[in-house]
Amino acid sequence: MNLRVGIVMGTTRVNPNAYGGWDGECPGCDLDAKRICDISMDKGVESVWYQNEEVTKAAFSKLFKFMASITNSDDLFFIYYSGHGGQMPDQNGDEIDGKDETFCFYDGEFVDDDMYQLLSLIDKEVRCFVITDCCNSGSNLRARQLSTPRSIEKAIPEEFCGKVIHFAGCGDGRYSYGSEDGGVFTNALIRSFSPEITYQEWFDRTKQLMPRNQKPVYTEYGNVTNRFRNTLVFY
Repeated sequence: MNLRVGIVMGTTRVNPNAYGGWDGECPGCDLDAKRICDISMDKGVESVWYQNEEVTKAAFSKLFKFMASITNSDDLFFIYYSGHGGQMPDQNGDEIDGKDETFCFYDGEFVDDDMYQLLSLIDKEVRCFVITDCCNSGSNLRARQLSTPRSIEKAIPEEFCGKVIHFAGCGDGRYSYGSEDGGVFTNALIRSFSPEITYQEWFDRTKQLMPRNQKPVYTEYGNVTNRFRNTLVFY
């Protein structure tokens, strides 16, 4: 049996000292993370669940590096995040729209360029599955959006990352909605999930349950194969 590990994060608030006094209230994200963590663990993924004060840039980076170091050919590395997502001016000229996308971790924004650096540590034969339920999430793994809804992204070169399938709650510059009952996207994911569903089927069924004002984004990075796309989720 291949190794299957995961990092699951939910932030209902952030440290105001790191955000100019803003507390980032985001109810329901802890519920999102718990439910997704439970599903992944039920399927045999050894998931670590972080919430609120635990979701720091240093803690995430340390755990990511450890999991990248222990995974290899055909293992599964799962990442889930529910919380706020932001944008800031592009720092290195790699964004067409001039904006970097960010994760609003408890102690500050984690930029997509930093996520790219972590992804570059993954063995290229590792299967990486990422779900981000936050605003501006379409390319928060540092990818340029193309016009087609299911584009095979090449912004992260194949030689620098594993096989990555990314489900995002919305596109860049868009909102990922939610309430105390959890995120709209995560709720749709949970409603459409079944034990015998593949990655492609899960996204397609989830998309059909989404309201018109929120369109999720499916993106692939690296050398994703039909075998990965058509594998049962979390296997």
